[in-house]
Amino acid sequence: SVLTKSQAKYLNSLDSDSSASSSSSSSDSGLSGEAKDLATGSWKAGTDFKAGYYKITSTGGSGNLTSDNGAVDVNAILGQSIDNDLGQVDSYTAFLTKGTTLNISGMQGVQLEPLSINASFDLSNVTAGDYLVGTSIPAGRYTITAIQGSGNVMSEGGSLNEVMGTTTDTDLGQVTNTTVTLHKNEILSTSLEQISLTKQ
Repeated sequence: SVLTKSQAKYLNSLDSDSSASSSSSSSDSGLSGEAKDLATGSWKAGTDFKAGYYKITSTGGSGNLTSDNGAVDVNAILGQSIDNDLGQVDSYTAFLTKGTTLNISGMQGVQLEPLSINASFDLSNVTAGDYLVGTSIPAGRYTITAIQGSGNVMSEGGSLNEVMGTTTDTDLGQVTNTTVTLHKNEILSTSLEQISLTKQ
């Protein structure tokens, strides 16, 4: 799916705490999030847990973590340890907007740790997840390099769509790095355990 300008504007506005809003927590349109543990099953953001921008980790075992109806859908193999052969990651950073259904299967559950959408990330250590360009990652031209794992690196609303890994694989079309321009309001999504972005 392509991120529309209105979706990007919405995501950008989510972390701003407006003093005009009431101090009660009845408004759940933002992505301020709150720490929460969820067991195996399906859970809806804004109903079962607060919508937010989260770092998601397994509370036991490994399994599938997917989402539906979100601004950006999650599709990851999540575990308590990294398994490069399986494509398993030990955390996933995700936008869980109001109405998003988070599906947890094959593991005991997950822990949601809220993050600020305005947090800047270490570009030499970008872990599996979704990142808003112009906010979490500065817009610009980058060489993206696979550091650990293999999988897809894409930009929602942009032109990046690569299979990447630490070694080349011509049968899979897998490359070790790519150079691309990331524009404001694109969402960079990676299923690799770790990539690095080097400004060009």
